Amino acid sequence: MMIGNLDQYTEGISVGGWVIDEAAPSCNTLLVLLMRSGECLGTAVANLRRGDGYHGFRISVTESLSSDLLDGRIDVVARNSAGEEQRLNIYTKLLATLARPGTSEDGSTGKSAQQVLSSAPSAVDAPAPPITLGTESPDHSAVIGKDGYVFLYRGNNDVASLYAEDIESAMVQKRAAAWDALFKKRWHLLNARRIAYVQMIIPEKSTILVDKAPIALGPQTASLAALERRLLVGDDLAAGMAVTRGFYRSLVPLLREHAAIGLPPYLRTDSHLSESGALRVFVDFLSQLATLLPDRADVINRVLSLLGEIRPAAEHGEVFSGDLANRFAGPPLAEISAKLDLEPLRFWTAEIKCQILCAGKEGGHTGYHSVWLNSAAPLNLKVIAFSNSFFERGAAPRGLSWWFKTFFNEFHFLWSSELIVEEIDHYRPDVIICQTVERFLPVVPDH
Repeated sequence: MMIGNLDQYTEGISVGGWVIDEAAPSCNTLLVLLMRSGECLGTAVANLRRGDGYHGFRISVTESLSSDLLDGRIDVVARNSAGEEQRLNIYTKLLATLARPGTSEDGSTGKSAQQVLSSAPSAVDAPAPPITLGTESPDHSAVIGKDGYVFLYRGNNDVASLYAEDIESAMVQKRAAAWDALFKKRWHLLNARRIAYVQMIIPEKSTILVDKAPIALGPQTASLAALERRLLVGDDLAAGMAVTRGFYRSLVPLLREHAAIGLPPYLRTDSHLSESGALRVFVDFLSQLATLLPDRADVINRVLSLLGEIRPAAEHGEVFSGDLANRFAGPPLAEISAKLDLEPLRFWTAEIKCQILCAGKEGGHTGYHSVWLNSAAPLNLKVIAFSNSFFERGAAPRGLSWWFKTFFNEFHFLWSSELIVEEIDHYRPDVIICQTVERFLPVVPDH
C-alpha cells in the first residue's frame, strides 16, 4: 500500500509532499501525478531527500491552485511500477493555511502573490523554508521572480549590478567601444578569408522576461544597450563600415516578441534557453545567413519553411531541474519543460556522427571541441561556433548545437570566448559564429 500526502504549496511555483510504498519502503521510483478534473497538471518522481529517505516530490505549477485545493478539485495520485494507483491526502494544516487570509503587498487582507502556502511538518519531515517571490538563494546568486521563474542575481557575474550601471558612464562607453572594435577586427579578418561572420549575443533571461523578473533586473543592461546603439545605428557609416553591421542582429526584440505570444524562450529553473527559444534563435540565424550567403538563400529558405511547421509536442512535457534549481534550501526546484514535436526532422538526425576533438583544458569547459558530420543535412556548409553553454554539447534541442548538427553538413563547437585563427585556417569553414552572453560583456576578449 502507498501512503503519503501533499503538504507544501508555493503560490504559482510548486506543490510538494511525500509518498512511500509500504511493501517496498526503499523504492524511490513512484510516480506522482497532480490532477484537476481529469487534467494532468504535472508529474514528478518521488525521489527527493526528505528526512528518513528519498521519498519527497515537488511538481512545478504555473497558476494559482488555492481555490482548487480548498474546493477539492485537486487530486494527487501515486503510481507504482505495476501501474497500481493510490490517491494521496492533502495535509489538513495545509488546507487550514490556505483558508486563512494573508496580507497583500499593499497591506490589505487576502493572499499575496509573495505568500507561501505551506504546511507544518509532515510525518516524514519538516518542509523546506518558504521560497517566494523575491527570495534570494543563500549565496545570493539567484532570485525568485514571478510565476516560479528563477533569475541570476548576484554571484560571480553580479547581474543586478550590470542593470544598475549608467549607459552614459565613461566605463560603459569604453566597454562598448572595445566590443565594437573587436567585432570590426573579426569581420575584417574573416572577410579577407571569404568566410561569413555572425556575431551573436544572447540576452539575459531578465532582459527578455521583464514582466517576470524582480524590479532590480531589467529592462536591459547598460553594456548591451550601449553596444547595440553602436552596432545598430553607428556613427561611422559614412566611413564605409556599414557593411560590417551585417554580422549582427539584436535578439532582444525577437525573443521578447516570442515571449509575448506565449512561448517562453527561457526555462523556469535554468539560465538557458528553452527548446522553443533555441529554435527561435536558430531560425533568426538562418534568416541572417540567407542574406550573407545569397547563393545559398533558396535552400536556406526551404529549411526555414520546414522549421516554421515545428509545433509543440502533444505530450505534457518532461520534468526538468535546471542550473538554478539547486541554489535554494530544500529539494531542487523543478518544472515541466515543454517539448517540441521533432518527428519531421527524424530523417536528418538519424546518421549524425560526433567526434570529441578536445575534452577541455584542465578539467574545465574552455577548449572543449566537438565536431558533428551529417551527410543527410540539407545545408552543405561547414560551420564553426566559438561559443559557450548556450550551444552546449548537442545532446538536447535546448542547446543551439543540436540544431546546427541537424541542419549543417559539418558543425564544430569550440567552447571559447576568443576567435582562434589557427582553428579557422586549419578547418577553413564557410561560416564562423562568435557567441557571448549579455552578462559576459564586462570582459572583452583579445581576439
